[in-house]
Amino acid sequence: MITAEECEDALTTARSHLADMEPFLPTRVSAADLNVWAKAPYKALVIRGGLLWRSQELGADAIAAFAEERLATATILTRAVMENVALHWRLGDLITRRKETSGDNLSDTLTRMLVGWKNDKEFPEAFNALTMVDRLDKIVPGVRDGYDQLSEIAHPNYSGVHGLYAQNDEERFITHLGPKVRETTPRHAVLMLAATLGLQRNADLMFADAFREWIKELPSLDDDRPADESWWVPKG
Repeated sequence: MITAEECEDALTTARSHLADMEPFLPTRVSAADLNVWAKAPYKALVIRGGLLWRSQELGADAIAAFAEERLATATILTRAVMENVALHWRLGDLITRRKETSGDNLSDTLTRMLVGWKNDKEFPEAFNALTMVDRLDKIVPGVRDGYDQLSEIAHPNYSGVHGLYAQNDEERFITHLGPKVRETTPRHAVLMLAATLGLQRNADLMFADAFREWIKELPSLDDDRPADESWWVPKG
């Protein structure tokens, strides 16, 4: 359990992370403005923008739910933020390590991030959220354990049902039910929300640094269009 003061401090930190990212929320991505033949950078920026907007919405609603002690809602939203941030980190890592994969694989991976879908053969297969969380856990140990704790509350298990909405009076054999009947309630998820939004800020900085270098490497529209369509190959 964490104290009410620690909970409020974590909410303040989470709000600060969202505020720090707000100036970088894109409202448009123009392929022409990139001035390169490659389509992959355009895809990457669209993916990055969508992930930032998603975390702004989910994160703000999670903060509000924690502040109002709607802990099931807050925890489910926090877990969704964690999945979102795991994919954002994968995006930043992909661009950072772009020279370790072929242009085709890089483009295909970005396409999966952009339009991935489950159980529909008309679309590329979406990335598995747990796989992304596990990849992040290798870089930031403890992420998977935190995700599993959130899942216990997100699912209708003890922690997510009676652990939130029931309090036993063992002497009188009575169970009191309701959203605020328990003498203790799990608020550790608020710490995870604050930490996860901090990770997203770092993921976006990693992406931005790598993206700037990537654009410099690629043939620009001022160059002749490669006849073999190898526009993703770095110059030189």
